[in-house]
Amino acid sequence: YKMKKKVVYILIAFIVLIVIATGIFLIYKKIDKDNKEKKQIEEKIISSYTTFNEKKEIINSERKVYLLQIESNMSSETLEEYENWINEVNNYTVNLDNVEQASKYLKEKCIDTTYKNQDVQIVCDQFISAYETAINYYVKDIISFNETLKNVSNDSKPEFELKYNYTDINKDGKFVGKD
Repeated sequence: YKMKKKVVYILIAFIVLIVIATGIFLIYKKIDKDNKEKKQIEEKIISSYTTFNEKKEIINSERKVYLLQIESNMSSETLEEYENWINEVNNYTVNLDNVEQASKYLKEKCIDTTYKNQDVQIVCDQFISAYETAINYYVKDIISFNETLKNVSNDSKPEFELKYNYTDINKDGKFVGKD
């Protein structure tokens, strides 16, 4: 009887040990999987930012062209350039569309998320600032374009349809680039 009792205790201890070892193993696998997923997300944030940054640099160049060739040159004396103005504003818009397209993943992963990895957090912070700046400069420029156009053409030329609105994607109350 004592021998049977001892065997039962050993069997119970063995089962408890297996349950504990299995639990520890499953927890380890879950943590490992979470860490790998987090690392993949962080790597994709960095690579997405590289693409976004290339598009942002193009929009910055396009804005300079717009400001130098269009904004500074709009007057009633140069109204015959209207088609060129519209073409340039269209180019500006297309390039901003490219920025918007390149920012989808970053908007999904950077807004309202904090990362322990400082490099990733810095990239997200830079993205938010650069994104807001690009959109808000564009909106400000198109509003200014339409106001100037109205003044120099006496409403004879149609305004450019504004495709975007001022944005504060991280809802911090600051519209970077608006002022």
